[in-house]
Amino acid sequence: MKRLSIMTALLVLAAGCGDEASDGGGGGGGEGTGAGGGGGEVADPYEHLYACDDAGFAEAKPLSGPGYDPMTGFTGTAKATYVVSATQIFVKPEKQDAFFQQAGKVAVQLGETPGLVAFALGGDTACGDSRTMAVWESEDALYEFVGSGAHVTAMQMAPDLGFTGRTTHWNATGEEVKALTWEKAHEKLAAIESGY
Repeated sequence: MKRLSIMTALLVLAAGCGDEASDGGGGGGGEGTGAGGGGGEVADPYEHLYACDDAGFAEAKPLSGPGYDPMTGFTGTAKATYVVSATQIFVKPEKQDAFFQQAGKVAVQLGETPGLVAFALGGDTACGDSRTMAVWESEDALYEFVGSGAHVTAMQMAPDLGFTGRTTHWNATGEEVKALTWEKAHEKLAAIESGY
């Protein structure tokens, strides 16, 4: 369980990377142009990973953090809107040790990041994916985390450590944050092209 928690913490790093929209659009990669630049669509070589039946998905850490308690909700007065980020990565089995090592560094950074309200970790060992959800006070707070420290190193390492991944972020009201589920985050991620 500890390895799953550390591994999924790395996903928080990538939250929102390349995501230009805050309404569920997002980035996980660019569009393929086909061999020779012909402009045709290229099949996603990792489509089978995303098609895995994630019936074994398990939450490793419930949504909690400096501004949110899983039992009582927001620890202070709820804001009108928050930014929610979601990530998913399929880690290469032979790269798990390197992934866990970097994830630990990112988890330390995350714990020290101003503007983080809460985060949750989960994954499915049968499918080989790890996921995160995070709630931020603002998009600026999210991008401050994304563009600094151990997270930058993790983003640079991601294509080597993982087969593929997706990230996105969107605006949510306090009530939507209280009702946030892994299913909702997965729905948002499913609308994003895979990356790397």
